[in-house]
Amino acid sequence: MEESEFEEEFIPLDFDSLSDNDWVEIHKNFPELRKRRKPPLDEVIVEFLRR
Repeated sequence: MEESEFEEEFIPLDFDSLSDNDWVEIHKNFPELRKRRKPPLDEVIVEFLRR
């Protein structure tokens, strides 16, 4: 497959635009996929300081 063909078939997905109902459907069809939770700012800061 040529690169140009791939680019035409590839549609990027904006995960932030998916609703909770969308995630329920995705999980039904692909149970191995899970939505990552966004860590609270406190956890981000602690991890940053730890490193």
